[in-house]
Amino acid sequence: MKPLNAELAARAWEFAQGLELEEYRRLQNEVRSAWPATTKLQGLDFDRAVLAFIAEHWLDKAA
Repeated sequence: MKPLNAELAARAWEFAQGLELEEYRRLQNEVRSAWPATTKLQGLDFDRAVLAFIAEHWLDKAA
């Protein structure tokens, strides 16, 4: 998981806001599967991991 700068975090947040709840839940499960270290994360720490996952797996490919 790479660290997020403010711009990348904002872009990831915008992407996440466009997801339906079911899609977002699937994304959360994908994050937990792809990054085992996230299985014990809760709350804000897990939210940050989700945004990092979005940035790494979707935003980098779209750029």
